[in-house]
Formats: sequence, C-alpha cells, structure tokens
Amino acid sequence: MVPLDDSPGSVRALPIALRFAERLGASVDLVSVENDPIRSDRQRERLSELARQCGEPVGSSEVIAGEDHATQIVRRCRSAPGSMIVMSDDGPSKTSGVLAESLAAELLADGMPIVIVGAHAAATAADLPIVACLDGSPEAEQVLPVAASWADQLSVPLVLVVVAPTPLDSIPDTLPAPAPGSFDPEAVLASATHAVAVDWPHLTVIRRVVTYPWNIADALAIYLERHPTQLIAVATHIRDGWARLVHPSATARLVRRLAVPLLVVPIEIDAAPAAPVDSDRGASAHTSGGKPPFDHIIVPITPDHMTETAAVATARNLAALGAVMTFWTCNEDPADRDENDRNKKDLTKLVQPVKARWQTAESSSVVDGLLEFAAASPHSVICLNTDAPGRFVDTVMPTTTGQIIRWSPRIVVLAGPHCRAPRGAFSEIVGCIDGSLISEAVAEMTGAWAAAFGLPARLLEVVDPDTRVAGSRSIAGRYIERLAARVARRYKIPVTGETVDDPRVASAIRRWADAHPDALLMMASHGTGLSEHVLGGVIMDVVRHAPTPVVVVPAHSVGGRTQFAAGVESPYGVQLS
Repeated sequence: MVPLDDSPGSVRALPIALRFAERLGASVDLVSVENDPIRSDRQRERLSELARQCGEPVGSSEVIAGEDHATQIVRRCRSAPGSMIVMSDDGPSKTSGVLAESLAAELLADGMPIVIVGAHAAATAADLPIVACLDGSPEAEQVLPVAASWADQLSVPLVLVVVAPTPLDSIPDTLPAPAPGSFDPEAVLASATHAVAVDWPHLTVIRRVVTYPWNIADALAIYLERHPTQLIAVATHIRDGWARLVHPSATARLVRRLAVPLLVVPIEIDAAPAAPVDSDRGASAHTSGGKPPFDHIIVPITPDHMTETAAVATARNLAALGAVMTFWTCNEDPADRDENDRNKKDLTKLVQPVKARWQTAESSSVVDGLLEFAAASPHSVICLNTDAPGRFVDTVMPTTTGQIIRWSPRIVVLAGPHCRAPRGAFSEIVGCIDGSLISEAVAEMTGAWAAAFGLPARLLEVVDPDTRVAGSRSIAGRYIERLAARVARRYKIPVTGETVDDPRVASAIRRWADAHPDALLMMASHGTGLSEHVLGGVIMDVVRHAPTPVVVVPAHSVGGRTQFAAGVESPYGVQLS
C-alpha cells in the first residue's frame, strides 16, 4: 500500500513499491485521504493516471474521505491481512521535520511497520542482502524476525549489524577503557544468529560489528554506503515520547542520508501478563470477566502492628478479582505468639471474603526476606504502607521502602501517610506518563488493569510550559491522545488522555489526586542510584501527600516480570536476562 497526496515527493515511494511487489508477487494499492470534495476528485484522477502508467502491478487506487490520515490508512491496511505500507518521507510523512507531526510517526505509534523511502533512495539490485540493525537492546531485537522474513521471501542473505561504542582507550585524550561490561557485540550477534536459524534454517546470515565514537546514525550510514543493500531494517524508539521527537531521531537521520529505503519496525511493549485462575484463589469474583494481571498480593505486616491500614484496604480492593492475599511478617518473637495469633485471626476476618494467608520468615534483613519471597511468586504484587521519607534521608540512610522499590522483582503498591483507600472499588486506573519507554509500559499496564477490573482508564501527562519549544505543546497533546487511542483499541475500554501544564510534576499529580481520591495511580520508577534521590523523587513526593495509593513499576520490571539489563546481578534469586 502506497499512501499518496498531491505533492510530487510522495510519488517517490512508488518505484520501490513496484520493485518489491514484482519480487514478492504482490499487488500495489494506491491510497489517498482527502476531506475536501474538489481535492478528492482531483486526487482520484491523479491516482487513476498513476495506476494506468504503472500497469498490471497496481491492483487498485482509492481516495478515502476523512481528516485523520493515519487512522484511515491503518484501517485500510488492517482490512487486507498481509499488507505492508511503503511511503515517501516527503509529502504526507516528512520524517525530516518534527517526526511526531508526520504520518509516518502516527502509523508507527499505531504499531504499523512501514518502509520509508528517503529523498536519495532508489531501487537497487535484486540480489543485494537485507540488513538488520541491532544495538543489543531487547527493543531493537524486535526487528530481527521481520528482517529475516523479508530476506527469506526475497531469497537474499540477511546481514546482522550490531552498533557498538568505540572503546574509550582507542580515542586520544580519554580515560582508559572500562572493564568489560554487560554489552558484548559478539554475544548479541551469536544470540541473534541462533534465533534466526531456528525459524529460517536455510537463510544465509552474515554478522558485522560497527563501532561509533559519537553518532550512531553516521556510523551506520558510513558502513551502509560501503556495503550496498536493498533494504535496511531498524527498530524505532518513536514511542519513547513527544519530547524526544522535537529533535530528529537516528531513524530520521538515516532516512535523509541513505540511498536505500528503511524498513522501520515499531517497538511493542508487553503489558502485564494475565495470570491463570486457580481453584485455590479467593471467593470473591469480579463481574468484568477480565483476566487478572496478578494472582497474589503480598502485604508486609510488622508483628507489633497487625491492624487494618491503608495498605491492607488497598490490597483488599485489588483482590476483587479473586487474588490471594499473604500477610508477610519477619522475625516474630515466640513470646508474643499467642497475642499475634489472635491479631492474625482478627485481621484475616477483617479482609473477608478475600482469602488471606500468613507467612513468617526468619531473615537477618526484612528487605531481603520480603524480596526473596516475592521473587518466588511470579504473578504477584507487593502492597505496603510507607511514611515516604524525604530524598535526602533515603540517600544518607536507605529506607525499607527505598530499598524495596530499588530492588523489587515485582510491582510495588505504596500507601502513603495520607492515603485513604476506598472501602469499595476504585473509580478508575490512572497511568502517569512522562514520555519515556518505561512509562509507555505503564500505559499498557494501565489498560490491562482497567480492563481486568472493568474500570475506565486515564493517561495523565504533566508538561513543563517553560521548557517546551514552539509546537511541542500540540505534539504532547497528540502523543498522549494517540497513546490513549492505542490502549483503548487494544483493551476495548474507554481511555482518556489528559495533559496538564505545570513545571512541578509531583505537585500537579498531587492536585489531580486530591480531586480524584478514589482513583488508583500508576507511575514508573526510573532510577536506582543517587541521582534519583537528589534530583528526582517524584514518586515519593506524590506518595507522601496523595490521598490515593500509587502503583510503582520499577524500571527493571515490565508487566510484573523482572527484566534487568543483561549482566546485572540480582541478589533475590531471579533469573536475569
């Protein structure tokens, strides 16, 4: 499918599309979206003339009435399974400008892989290989099966290119190279080669490592200019957020510079995995019929404070889908066992009809004991009360809450000192979005949890009005709207996107929470080091004052499953990848 408008540059994609269609035995559909009747008639005549000039490979030409180009093209493409979009970076896409305002960006945000034809791109020899660009990240590796499929269908070799930084000791006047870390280009290539061999055993695979001192796009461009190819497959971080898209991305630089088309594969982020329902779960059922995102809620309780707290009330509400609650204690004094047993019975009865268990651990460290227990429960969340100490206190003397967030293999739900968890169900699930990749995982999880609980979802983004450049306010609004629309389509629930202008992120979220005390907030924790506490700490600022509980998604956890960076050592028995 080739999207066209009335600009001369949009036709540049047509020869590339015809060449691929000829090699693959596919047809070419010409599509244009217009809302003005006069321009629609003019464009219909233009498409008909182009179809006549191209001849048999063009199967159809169509002008669709509408204003939202991306929505109409995505709908048209999805109505024809096995379709691929081939488009120019001129006219409707304009990837060389503000990428978020382009049709290409909107299509990628909707999860559509596209072939982008740059200003210098031209049809190349049919026997040239397909190049897949990797950088060692799990996101970039999503391009691998798409590129391998293209190489297999075109009967050409697949070249795996890993972009690695130049060792510091090879650059004059720099510090010595650091000790070998987690990123090993050869290991990345070996893993990718093995993955390709499993599904495409007859495919020829060539491995290359490209180093760069400063700019990834320039290093790739230099390599690819020396080693001709007919298609370059890359993964884009376009959904990392509107702020990054104000400046041209590496993908946009490649489109502008290279003489071959780019196959751009959007990054897909998995939401929370649905846990299977088991017969030993709680008695309460939920009317939404959704799949629960967890089946176990762990509530730490101190032996001398076994009473209902905001964390207990929050856990009881979360257990509405039938999850089992475990009250977890550490180093219980045998002398107080009888009194503790009475308190346990009272607390167990208080949370009925939720099924509650008790677990006592003997550990020299409360944090280690709790996280080891959580690591052994794959589909679990931790729900605890916290005083949300200040950032300076947690930096000088790490608190239990800070250590749990920093190292937890599971999602953590925090109930702060002013939290007033509702007795009944939450009113909505609210994901706080800041434009980062992990916060987009939060958006997906917001949709998954809202669908499971039968609640509406909201995506809330705070934008600093003093730091945005011209036009970025509309970009932020379009970004959050597209993200909300994608989550709504995926989970078939109402999702609202809301952008708030405020230079103080935490106070803006707190004010919103004060006006919606029955909501459940979701936020991403980005850092694990000193900078998080000295410079950041937005989550703790919100938890310290908000009347609502906050679901914290650790930076190393996506969908409730631990996904540390390769080579990071976990002390809690979790298999790291």
